[in-house]
Amino acid sequence: MAAALRMTTGSVTVMLDRLERVDYVVRQPDPVDRRRVLVRATPEVVRRAWQVYGPLAHEGEQMLLPYATAELEVIIDFLTRSRELQQRHLDRLRPPAAGH
Repeated sequence: MAAALRMTTGSVTVMLDRLERVDYVVRQPDPVDRRRVLVRATPEVVRRAWQVYGPLAHEGEQMLLPYATAELEVIIDFLTRSRELQQRHLDRLRPPAAGH
């Protein structure tokens, strides 16, 4: 999570401590890998998020219904490649992470 957020592990721990204190997330040991911890949104946070984003998800799903599978594959390919292009240039413009 720290790498994905470009934060230190200590900063992520502090952030998760705060989110856990206000009942936004819960941490649970990973049943497969004891070195890892799983972080999950609480049911109330999920419910509230769906109140906000659920209509967008539903409308987006309706928007995709007219497309054939092959057409969706082309759209996904374009969006994936476009995202990769943007990420490459964002990485190029960002200052290097501390310690690198």
